[in-house]
Amino acid sequence: MNTQTFYDRLRCCYLDTGNSNDAKAFFMRQILEDYFNFLNNGSDEGEKLNFASAQALWMERTGNYRLSREITYIRQELNKVVHRAKTDISNNTLRAYYEFTVRIINLISNDMPDEATMAAYGYVKDTYLNDLNEHQRDAVIDSSKIVYVNAGPGTGKTHLLVYKIIDLLVKERDNVNEKREINSCHRRHGLRLLLPAHLSEASQCGACDHGGQQRKPAEGAGGSVSAG
Repeated sequence: MNTQTFYDRLRCCYLDTGNSNDAKAFFMRQILEDYFNFLNNGSDEGEKLNFASAQALWMERTGNYRLSREITYIRQELNKVVHRAKTDISNNTLRAYYEFTVRIINLISNDMPDEATMAAYGYVKDTYLNDLNEHQRDAVIDSSKIVYVNAGPGTGKTHLLVYKIIDLLVKERDNVNEKREINSCHRRHGLRLLLPAHLSEASQCGACDHGGQQRKPAEGAGGSVSAG
């Protein structure tokens, strides 16, 4: 058993047409509980703890209190479904639960979900990142609140900033109501280099659709990436 096993279980649960949304949410909670028992035991065998106890043991072992708060949030939401305090789950809410659980496993394991798992909640692999080198791409996709870029003149810092803005626009399909503040670059011509070519791509993927449901984003820590 490995991380991919849990991605597969979540995807199959989410796409199962034979169950109601309430039942799917119930099973998502069970999958997360199994995942934390797996993290604590190193296998699918051994003593099985309930979700809260398994999470507490994991937090005590790792000290990751920030992420644990996010996990508690989704656990409490799913508990409402289990205890019938929340029923008739909408498709948008179920999608948020699915995406949230996938991202929690991703943040804990550092194993990226496979394309099928991400496609299930509407993610389509974007090609615009192919225009960047490895260091620039790392800085663009970094989800930290602060990314420090240390590079000399002419190394592509403005190019990187343009693609960071494009990346934020594209990711709006996942959280269209989240307010973002983008600081403009002093070299304004950089913004005109590539945006027109990619705005249509962002629009097609839902970046300009304001009809989505707001979801609580996972918090990120600051990072440091050098642009080469």
